[in-house]
Amino acid sequence: MRAPLSPFRWIAPLVCLLAAAVPSGAQVTGSIAGTVKDASGAVLPGATITVSGPALQREKATAVSASDGTYRVPLLPPGVYVVGVELSGFKPISRQNLDVALNRQTTVDLTLGLASVNEEVSVTGSSPVVETTRSDITNRVTTRTIDALPLNGRNFTDLVALVPGARPVPEGQQGTNVSIFGERGAATSFLVDGAENNDPLEGGAALRYTQDSIQEFEVITTGYEAEFGRAQGGIVNVITRSGTNLFDGRAFWFRRDDAMDASNVPNQKVPKLARDQWGATLGGPIKRDRAYFFGSFERLGETRGVNINRAAIPSFIASGIATPSGTEDFGIAPETTGLTGLGKADYVFNAANRLSVTVNGNNQDVSGEISSPVAGTTALPSAARTQGSDGFASIARLTSVLSDRTYLESTVGYTSTSSGTNLNQNQRSEPLLILLRSGFMQTGAPFGGKTERDRDRLQVSQSLTRAANDWHGDHQLKVGWDFNHVGLTGLNEVTNDVEYSAAFLAPDPNAVNADLFRRLGFAQSAARFFTLSSSPDGSLNLDIRSNDLGCLRRTRGRWHPGSR
Repeated sequence: MRAPLSPFRWIAPLVCLLAAAVPSGAQVTGSIAGTVKDASGAVLPGATITVSGPALQREKATAVSASDGTYRVPLLPPGVYVVGVELSGFKPISRQNLDVALNRQTTVDLTLGLASVNEEVSVTGSSPVVETTRSDITNRVTTRTIDALPLNGRNFTDLVALVPGARPVPEGQQGTNVSIFGERGAATSFLVDGAENNDPLEGGAALRYTQDSIQEFEVITTGYEAEFGRAQGGIVNVITRSGTNLFDGRAFWFRRDDAMDASNVPNQKVPKLARDQWGATLGGPIKRDRAYFFGSFERLGETRGVNINRAAIPSFIASGIATPSGTEDFGIAPETTGLTGLGKADYVFNAANRLSVTVNGNNQDVSGEISSPVAGTTALPSAARTQGSDGFASIARLTSVLSDRTYLESTVGYTSTSSGTNLNQNQRSEPLLILLRSGFMQTGAPFGGKTERDRDRLQVSQSLTRAANDWHGDHQLKVGWDFNHVGLTGLNEVTNDVEYSAAFLAPDPNAVNADLFRRLGFAQSAARFFTLSSSPDGSLNLDIRSNDLGCLRRTRGRWHPGSR
């Protein structure tokens, strides 16, 4: 597997992103729009609309109603806002607690009364429930849901299962752990801060993000627009948290152990379990109303015991003679370590331009994983496998308001990940299946051999949006482009020679197997003693793979009759 990530590997791509700074594809902001009218229903042009809130990362955003009374305030980070409107000769009013969601337009129609006295009207209300400007089917998972619901393993993607039409995927399916409308889990596309976070080989999310670094996400199940693209299942559009003018931090620690556990095997000690998952977040201003930071990290450490019925293992297998090393170490147990971290910086150049840079890294290593892909098989510690993964992603996003009706979003993203299994092996992987009347027992090595995969993705995208209200209604015209380069390299050092040692039809299969292993060692496997193949002329070729077989013995390269 790759060497541990050095600081240069984190910094160099980030520098390139900033240098590229082309001013994105998927929408990661929201907007507020509506119509300003007087008490009689006549439209009011020239009214000044002001939007403010802690998520805005500047004092306020403004717009002026057009000749037909309509207005639009675009590129608002998701959050809670206050909308105020003023026009000479009318009472100023404000609307409180308006929720702006990811990739959604919040419609706020405003009605002004004549200013008979110097007063201001304040209205507290919620955002409309019905989204009238979109035809797709989408569901929003809010910050409150992400913070409040308990998650086993603290993987936010499990919350996708809350969406109607989503369900857990069958065991062993590639990709994410959720299927949308019956599609494969790998058919779901993940976007983070406007850039793709998809594994080009296995499907699903390429990198893990900490639960506390996610502000909210939407799941688009069908009817999504062309800007999302490249997905058969659904779209999970994610935005990460940002700092604000207020310092905010939190810390957590979750522990699970075997104190209240019981063993599945009678009269056997409870298997060990010690799982600690802890981390923290911190965000705030670098310079008020100008620059902000946010950081989050999460650490995982887990050790599990092996809950194998030792009484059902024949003594010759437990002794280790059915392994290449001659030892079956029952002290081997699954152990998992992982670290995930995110850093984010936001800079507001002016009222029209805002830059956001996100860097996320993740690594996880699993050793001593004891399992078998063969149904009904009991895998022993000598068949344990290892697997590991690491990677990082850098995302730079620039949003620019070109005019009161035109705005540009630009995104550059680079993701690099590496994963592998059994990378510590230095000899051929040779699993052995011992067939007994009670079923298979696997020893010797894990299935699959040594594998490694390296993935890289470079994405550059832009979208230009123009709001038009002068042609039979209110319209949004959007054009864009997306360059997406994916690289995939790796190796499969698979020389598996799956062996079967079978004597289950004998009166005493354990004794027969024990005798074979004792005399011939691990390489004795009955399945490879000999192979018969037919030649075109009808003769049989006998391929002997053992130096000692039945009444034949091989000495100095020649076979001759002998005895055991």
